[in-house]
Amino acid sequence: MTDAEGTYHFDINLMYVNTDQLICRASLPNIVIGDRLQISDFGINIPALLFPVPGRYEFRLRMDGHMVAQKDFNVIQSSPPPGA
Repeated sequence: MTDAEGTYHFDINLMYVNTDQLICRASLPNIVIGDRLQISDFGINIPALLFPVPGRYEFRLRMDGHMVAQKDFNVIQSSPPPGA
């Protein structure tokens, strides 16, 4: 994050893009950024997720209710290796 100063509330949503269905949402503790010129990094630990069906999914990061970043990815169904 750059060019921000103050206290911000972040949410991250996991969406099933094919139907725009919300799969899960997590709220982060408020993050305080002290200077617009500093680079602020923060991590988000994501627990094991169970995806209901294969398809296109997207993480959407929202700051104070406004979407500031998104990342999409595909989930595919795989078969267990032989002998497993």
